[in-house]
Amino acid sequence: MVSFAAAMRTRSADEAIEVFDMLMSDLARTSANLAAKQRMRPWTIWTPPL
Repeated sequence: MVSFAAAMRTRSADEAIEVFDMLMSDLARTSANLAAKQRMRPWTIWTPPL
């Protein structure tokens, strides 16, 4: 990410940071949803979504 930002213009670097932020937000949201589902059904084993 750092090397990409260093090689690109300011606008491209800003967009790359926004994409990274969206990715991390999605990851956090998915993890929170998974944790909530596991708390509701503690007897089930986690399986990855299809």
